[in-house]
Amino acid sequence: MKLDGIENLVYLDDGLYIDVHLNRVVKNGFILPFSATQARLIKRLSQDMGKPISSAELIRYIWGEEGISRNADLYTCVNRIRSRIGDSGKKYLLSVHKVGYMLVSYATMKQ
Repeated sequence: MKLDGIENLVYLDDGLYIDVHLNRVVKNGFILPFSATQARLIKRLSQDMGKPISSAELIRYIWGEEGISRNADLYTCVNRIRSRIGDSGKKYLLSVHKVGYMLVSYATMKQ
């Protein structure tokens, strides 16, 4: 897992990282905001970088036990993150068939 010392920055690739504390992505020096929901999803996935996490667990983490949410809400959130970070090829945020999602880092160094 590539997080900085205070666990705010998630490095996905050289020139691409997510600041989960400030709810934003930095891509090649350009700052783009994330919603709080998107940041929570990235934060949870980054806690187990490279390991699949079930959709049910992600839904509970993001919206809580009593949260009225469905897989469609999670799917929408995932697709908005992919769009924001330019992950149309699904390189960083992967769908794991019949399980859920996982986040993958290709960063070789911190920026």
